[in-house]
Amino acid sequence: SGPLNHWYYLASEGTGTKTINGVTYSSTACNGTTFTGIGHAKVERIWYRALATYLTSSSNYAAARTGAIKSAKDLYGAGSPEEQVVWNAFAAINVGSAWSSTPPPPSNTFTETEPNDTVGTANVRAFCILCLATGNVGAPGTGANIFRGHTNVQGATDLGVDVVTLPLYYGLIEPAWRHWGRVWEVD
Repeated sequence: SGPLNHWYYLASEGTGTKTINGVTYSSTACNGTTFTGIGHAKVERIWYRALATYLTSSSNYAAARTGAIKSAKDLYGAGSPEEQVVWNAFAAINVGSAWSSTPPPPSNTFTETEPNDTVGTANVRAFCILCLATGNVGAPGTGANIFRGHTNVQGATDLGVDVVTLPLYYGLIEPAWRHWGRVWEVD
């Protein structure tokens, strides 16, 4: 009935053969991995928190995975067995990778939906600030991964390297360049 229903089942019950209410089921992972589930009660708490805290009506499967992982960390701690099962159950439905004890380098990722909604400029500014605040700029293995079809044009205007805008979509009108003059401490 849907990939997220299969994820929920795998996270709850794990892979392999089970008998539930006298009926035998065999659930497999598309990546061939095997793991033990964490039970309905824990998955219910994780998924409710993901829905209530991290997901919106426009969230996709990748966002669902990220929200569920964050929720597992919030509720049970980073690296907990519960977080590991969330990773593995999503990998089992071919959404992201399985748990690894060696996490990838930190990165902030945003997709075309953030800059193109009704508060796109504010979101772009927020992501730039987030990159700076979390140290995800200027060091090996860090940065922002911007997934969009027009990265060159959009990225130039996001960061103000386009000749007709100042950083963060500020135009070239006097109040805008005076603002950046104060920020950069130049006349």
